[in-house]
Amino acid sequence: MLFCTFLPAIGCDDGAIAPSPDQSEVAVDVFDGVPVTSFFELEACRAGKDTFYDFPFPSELRTHEGGQPDLTHFPASSSSLVRDAVQIVETERAGFSASTAIYFRFDDVLDVATFPTPAESTGAEASIQLVDITEGAASFGSRIPIYATFREAKSTFWRSNMLAIRGVPGLSMLQGHRYAAVVTRKVRGSNNRPLAPSALFESLKGEASGELASYVGVFAALQAAGVEAADVIVATAFTTSDSPGEMDRLRSYLEAHPVGPVSNWKKEDSPATHDLYSATFTTTEFFSGTSPYTSPFGAGQFEFDGAGAPLNAKSAEVRLAITVPTGAAPAGGFPLVVYGHGTGGDCMTHTGSNDEGAWLASVGLATVGFDAALQGTRVSMPIDVEGLLASNPIAVRESVRQTTLDMMVLYRLLREGSLDVPGAVTGGHTIAFDKGRGFYMGHSQGSQEAGLLLGIEPFIESAFLSAGGGGTMIAILERELNGQPIACIISLVLGIDCENFSAEHPAGTLVIQPLMDPADPLNYASRFMQSPPPGMKPKHIAMSEGTKDVYTPPLSQEALAAAIGLPIVEPVARTSDAIELSGLASVSAPVSRNISTPQGLFTGGLMQWPGEGHFAIYDNSDARRRYIDFFRTALEGTPVLAP
Repeated sequence: MLFCTFLPAIGCDDGAIAPSPDQSEVAVDVFDGVPVTSFFELEACRAGKDTFYDFPFPSELRTHEGGQPDLTHFPASSSSLVRDAVQIVETERAGFSASTAIYFRFDDVLDVATFPTPAESTGAEASIQLVDITEGAASFGSRIPIYATFREAKSTFWRSNMLAIRGVPGLSMLQGHRYAAVVTRKVRGSNNRPLAPSALFESLKGEASGELASYVGVFAALQAAGVEAADVIVATAFTTSDSPGEMDRLRSYLEAHPVGPVSNWKKEDSPATHDLYSATFTTTEFFSGTSPYTSPFGAGQFEFDGAGAPLNAKSAEVRLAITVPTGAAPAGGFPLVVYGHGTGGDCMTHTGSNDEGAWLASVGLATVGFDAALQGTRVSMPIDVEGLLASNPIAVRESVRQTTLDMMVLYRLLREGSLDVPGAVTGGHTIAFDKGRGFYMGHSQGSQEAGLLLGIEPFIESAFLSAGGGGTMIAILERELNGQPIACIISLVLGIDCENFSAEHPAGTLVIQPLMDPADPLNYASRFMQSPPPGMKPKHIAMSEGTKDVYTPPLSQEALAAAIGLPIVEPVARTSDAIELSGLASVSAPVSRNISTPQGLFTGGLMQWPGEGHFAIYDNSDARRRYIDFFRTALEGTPVLAP
């Protein structure tokens, strides 16, 4: 499994926020001493590391010409890896990560008891707010639930007296939207001292010009959203990146070019449960550099020209294996499930007598698996994919995107009939597959790749994700690698103590998270059901979670479920802030057509297995039965999550 499966999901419930009073009861009129003032010095923040946070970050005023984040003078250690990572963030894509933290600096300590809880932060009366101000968007004026934390001491990456706010993973900001982060007068300093805006910020409420002219529109948007300018101590506005946009362009490239042949067919030995055939298909790879992309930092990075078209396209042969039911095919051909294997697997992972291919064959479905990028025969020698995260996470990121693109090629081959097994190989009739229906199943890394695929590929109608999650920072804080917490490995690279790396750490949210954004399922999840791109229908989706999973943290799985809009199927074994704040009430099985979307009703839910780990669908017969029933009922018309 990669970070989230490649590293995923944040220690969001990290206890860093003190309990706060009801926001409507926070005193704002008692003065005790000199006010605490917010920093808002645009010129000063450009002077050096010590003043980097003297103006809020992120900000639409702190970008390069192409809209990419301007991290000039970003306070950091002298690590060359950090410098290389910052350079990529500053040059890759416009906008800021939808999972970024937002940072404000003050001249003294704030009282965390006046910060809102995540539940309180979505109200118009909250003391700190993260507001969607995207003009014309249906989400305009909505508040993102946030965590707010305060750090008093200066360190390598922090300056003194910094407030950090971040969205609850799974319920955070939308892609390509504009947001305003706002601190109001309800926040107090220590000893109940009031907050005061800087003179420059206060002047913008009357008239703004020059670089700061955009604040006229910011205050107008906040006013429309119910936030009075007089109540605002400091605010910043910025636009999030469109991370899925690159995958949209890559799919368009694939669709515009001829697909290569399927060849080297062979009938393989197989259990009595199914027949097994292998072959190779031709995909298009977009890696830059030389395989296996272990060095230098950034090797393997997908590159695009000035018009956004992908570069470095080259053909590659990839092994596939198809399990086929032993009975007669239906008139339209066998329905085919594309299968994504976990880290360390290959094209044969699903083909054993107790594996997915065998069980799906028992209910009439064929299954095709293949070697994921950087795995199986696609590398000359085995690669420690998870270890590669520490030295060159870009290569791991791109292996996820490449594998997702390979899956799109397989669906196209299916539609065009190129996956049909020739009679010369079967020793009889050609084995045909249903060219009108698309299904997907993934485990671990295969479920993370589904976290991209389901937001890009329109042919899929139903998908089952085993141990799939999202949220890079969750994985960093919740997972171990070779027996060591990933957070400690990263801390070593950053030159800080492990205990000082947190969910809101600037190196995490401003550097690591945007690096991994293009392969983070949380950035695609809204497309699966509620907001599919033009020409795409919502999908029926089921997820399974082992509550003791140490590879895909339960927090990350629940964050992904919340981002998709999936409720927990009872019995509820555990929950999280993302689930609770989503408003998704648990549902009792059988579950079918339970989720309302703009295009009708669809089936969806997260099933939990208390005490089970990463391999629940293999170790627990009930969990296995659920995915079999999901696909069996999908063939009959609409998937059902059985009791």
